[in-house]
Amino acid sequence: MNRQGYAGEKESLRGQSGWGMGRRLRKIKWGLATLLVLGAVLAVSQVQRLSFASPPPLDESLLVQREVLTSFRSVPLSDPDEYEPDSMDRIEEVVEEVKTPATALTKNEFRLKKYKIKPGDNPWDLAQKHGIRAVTLMWANAAVMSDPKYLRPGKEILIPNMDVIEVKLKTGETLWSVGRRFSVGAPDILTFNQLKSGKDLKAGATVYVPNPNLTLQTVQRLARRNPDGLLWPASYRSVNSGFGFRVHPIKKRRIFHEGIDIGGGRGATVFSAADGQVSFVGWMRGYGKIIVIRHKNGLTTRYAHLSSTRVSRGQRVEQGQSIGAIGATGLATGPNLHFEVRKNGLPQDPLPYLRMR
Repeated sequence: MNRQGYAGEKESLRGQSGWGMGRRLRKIKWGLATLLVLGAVLAVSQVQRLSFASPPPLDESLLVQREVLTSFRSVPLSDPDEYEPDSMDRIEEVVEEVKTPATALTKNEFRLKKYKIKPGDNPWDLAQKHGIRAVTLMWANAAVMSDPKYLRPGKEILIPNMDVIEVKLKTGETLWSVGRRFSVGAPDILTFNQLKSGKDLKAGATVYVPNPNLTLQTVQRLARRNPDGLLWPASYRSVNSGFGFRVHPIKKRRIFHEGIDIGGGRGATVFSAADGQVSFVGWMRGYGKIIVIRHKNGLTTRYAHLSSTRVSRGQRVEQGQSIGAIGATGLATGPNLHFEVRKNGLPQDPLPYLRMR
């Protein structure tokens, strides 16, 4: 290669390397510019985040005085949700509403006012008018309010002046067990009844329970109770077949019917006719699914043709407690409750034992 050619090639290579160097420098500049922009964005976002984290200025008009809150928390409520304020501006109203709970009083202040039911009256409006809960009112008038939706005008009821109920102690029951039953502390019951101790209380004694935790179901069960006899064992009242001799609808011959058949829809609730102990639950020929309950004074009741049972053998049950459901098991032409009453093992006509409301 001649000298002139070699010089030209060298010059060409120098030009190419210079162009490559310029391109690398431009890339470095763009990278640095990008880093600077990202850093600025991050700095601005950090400042904004810190400014948002700062608390807003305190509005002293929203504050509730410490004395009010202390009073609010110290009230022994059986159902705190009932008094839960919807907002801070209702706290004053709620505190005013519960500042004199029944536990701060004694049975000396407890009163029952007579009231004659008027057309259109219902437990909820009456309770609100007299400053008590509807379930408290229904508990005090269980015999009259067996169905709170239908109150007979002219009937006389008693209206308590505070949320307090009367409870008669059962055998083996104590103030502590009563307290657990109604979610009320035994000391509160002692204070309200002005008792130092409940050791001397016997079965049948009346105690007053302040601020009881009652449910509508509990009150309705009490309302169904029948102290003068057996409770009607189903919500249906029609008697399809009575006690005594009849022509059996399936066997087609005259035999003695040892109970009554109460018509009803499949799955309708069956109630225990009285307090007692379940002595049999299961399948019995002809009866289908059956429950037998043993009561005091040699009395037993039978509930047959059931679709399902809700109690077990040996279980203690209360009058009005749900024990099963109407069905058509065994020798039955359709859904009904076969109900029997037996005295010392001998079948009795159930109707004289039942008092239909």
